[in-house]
Amino acid sequence: MLQFEHLSSFPSLAHFVTTRANGQSQGAYASLNMGFHTADNPAHVLANRQSLASQVGIPLAQFCVPRQVHGKVVQVVTEADAGKGATGFADSIPEADGLVTQAKELCLMVLSADCGTMLFYDPKKEVIGATHAGWRGAVQQIGLATLQLMADTFGTDPKDVLVGYGPCISVAHYEVGEEVVADVEKAFGKREPFLQWNDATKRYHLDLEVCNLLPLMEGGIPEANFQTLHYCTYHHEDLFFSSRRDQGITGRMGTGIMLRNL
Repeated sequence: MLQFEHLSSFPSLAHFVTTRANGQSQGAYASLNMGFHTADNPAHVLANRQSLASQVGIPLAQFCVPRQVHGKVVQVVTEADAGKGATGFADSIPEADGLVTQAKELCLMVLSADCGTMLFYDPKKEVIGATHAGWRGAVQQIGLATLQLMADTFGTDPKDVLVGYGPCISVAHYEVGEEVVADVEKAFGKREPFLQWNDATKRYHLDLEVCNLLPLMEGGIPEANFQTLHYCTYHHEDLFFSSRRDQGITGRMGTGIMLRNL
């Protein structure tokens, strides 16, 4: 399990980023697969989540997990949503890739296997958020949508927000096609620094971290408020699942955050 130093300094905050190690899943999903939507044995996924819950000291019934669709929808959740998506896929928060809340003892968790994940914390208003953002979410600027929802609903000021950015596929391994290049240009008005030409592959490669974090900086979050876990999910096969490396047959890591009721 990985953590962010700046978020760890708050006793009222719990958070985590899982790796693939020390779980029950077998084969392509070995071993700590958090994704019920994969073809893994659901009993193994449940055991993995129960193990995570025990390790972080948060009852699984307090987890809240969205049904991710690579979109830009972010939803406010409350105590009434506790347990949704925690022990199965069917009752997940529908068609959302980000969650925000001011509720205590509600653990927001998003899943990934190459896509970026972002944890948001506003210590002034005591608001948290968890967002999943692959290239589709990035070009739709779901990070900014998360920040805007925090501001509109809870009065968050961007300059107060801390962001933790989880492991994702690195630019070196993220070769993309012309359709992605076109969408990036449409979203950001330019190719660089979001795309880098690679002479070896003769293709553009996407810098997912830049795509996700630069709009947040331009949206008012100070650069000093970001911390990034600089791991490449594709390269570090022993630590992370990677959809691209494993050709879509793989597990998912979990990235979560919760306000404790101290």
